Amino acid sequence: MELLRDINVDFISKRHIAYVISGVIILAGIISLVVKGGPDLGIDFKGGVQIHVKFGIPLSGDPGDESATAVTISTTALNSQSFNVGNTIHIAEGEWSASAHIKSITPHNGTATIELTKPLGRDFTQAAMIQPIVPIPVEEIQSRLVKIGYQPTITPSGIDEMLISVGATETTPVPLSADPGDGTASSVTITVQQLQTQLFQEGDTIIIEDTIEGRKISERREIKSISTDDDKVVIELTQPLQKDFTATATIRYRNVGRHIANNLQRAESAQGTGSIWKVIPEGVNISEVGPNIGRELRWIAIFIVLGSMVGLLLYISWRFELRFAVGAIAALFHDVFFTLGLFSILSKEINLPTLAAFLTIVGYSLNDTIVVFDRIRENVNLLKGWSYDDIINRSINQSLSRTIITSLTTLMVVLTIFSLAGAGELNTFALALIIGVIIGTYSSIFIASPILHGWHLRIQKKET
Repeated sequence: MELLRDINVDFISKRHIAYVISGVIILAGIISLVVKGGPDLGIDFKGGVQIHVKFGIPLSGDPGDESATAVTISTTALNSQSFNVGNTIHIAEGEWSASAHIKSITPHNGTATIELTKPLGRDFTQAAMIQPIVPIPVEEIQSRLVKIGYQPTITPSGIDEMLISVGATETTPVPLSADPGDGTASSVTITVQQLQTQLFQEGDTIIIEDTIEGRKISERREIKSISTDDDKVVIELTQPLQKDFTATATIRYRNVGRHIANNLQRAESAQGTGSIWKVIPEGVNISEVGPNIGRELRWIAIFIVLGSMVGLLLYISWRFELRFAVGAIAALFHDVFFTLGLFSILSKEINLPTLAAFLTIVGYSLNDTIVVFDRIRENVNLLKGWSYDDIINRSINQSLSRTIITSLTTLMVVLTIFSLAGAGELNTFALALIIGVIIGTYSSIFIASPILHGWHLRIQKKET
């Protein structure tokens, strides 16, 4: 099947226009990278924690046995969700779930009784939750997490789900309110307000950190007990500290992801008028990467991309000629920097799935380029007496139909993934592939082939 027949476009004569377009976009991307201090790295490469949470509206009382035809929630939750007669509500607890239409709503003393058109059919307890019908406010989640010392990036995923990312350097530790003493101290002191925001609990693991004469010291300890005395809170540790911390020391949670999840499970409305939503325990998924591991993965990613480029340069030099290899590698660098620049402009994170997409882009672009180069090599022997410009144009036109069909087929699949993936890593992965497929096709025509043409002209000048 040929999508385009008997076409004869002079691509080589338009190479300077393509150079300008590519140069402007890549330059804009580089400026964006410089202004932002580099690419926006995800927790895979900078360390941190990523929490996928699902929210629900808590009940204000036990609905009763499986024959119950009503549930009770706070009026604050009722107003925030805009429940109306006729709406369908979904109730879940663990693996159990039920759905029913709202028959009537009766507010009374801060709560609202929602009558249903049919029995629940399950013996739910007060731990059951109702699925929201209005999106959970991102600003409220952001505000709550900022109060406990985090600077999160929050991406909504549907009405009741969010992806919360906190980098290893995006946490604010809690300062001590007093010097813990010498190297045998078995407790640390903070304020009551800090305890209320941080939600420290017995059994939690905390990290005590300090900087003494420019040298950082830290110890990890488990909380034995917590006692309050006027405006201060004494946190007893299971083991004495071995290092001599000062009053400038700070403490922070060892398990940031669990700390955030626990805090959100106690979430209340911004006005403090009662619980509107809480995190569903079964809907929490935590991924954590240490800063050292993130740094190591970052270097591995750089070596993988550069190593693949060098390997491809050697292979194409052996399989074709050095001039073909230079054109192909130039196109690959163009594609990677083009995509990286657009990701910076669009403020998209670079993570492990994105790295996989970048390597896929390299392979896809190289495939398009080799198809064109192989046709050029054939036509050099077949079209004796033709100028090199005409041979390259002829080769591109001959392979254009196949290239477009392949690209469109790939784009249909990737666009489907992009539209259905919602927010998160899969969406970013699909976006990188969309950019890569388009740019890979473009660069095989307007970057790789013109560079091959320029190399040929340079050789001709030397020979004459």
